[in-house]
Amino acid sequence: MKKNTVRSKKTQQKKTEKLFIRVMCVLLVLVMILGLVEAVIGGNNTGSTYTVTEDGHVHAADGTHLGTVEELFGEGNGTVVTEDGHIHAEDGTHIGTVGEEGAAAE
Repeated sequence: MKKNTVRSKKTQQKKTEKLFIRVMCVLLVLVMILGLVEAVIGGNNTGSTYTVTEDGHVHAADGTHLGTVEELFGEGNGTVVTEDGHIHAEDGTHIGTVGEEGAAAE
């Protein structure tokens, strides 16, 4: 009987090891998929940050001039600029503020 118990423990241990290896493989695949999705979607979208200067010019994070507020955020472009200088998406989400140096938006 003792011999049978030893085999049973070894068999159970092998099953547990195989299960552990499978779980680790699934986790590795999930991490790879997450990395791929994040790379495709863009993660934080830090490249889309820009600055609106007091004179109404919009600059990319690297300083490149993108245009004026009216050119980029005028009516019909999916955004609305209010009289007090706030830029909102059509759904009402606040994007940025005109006239504040360093006002970042995505």
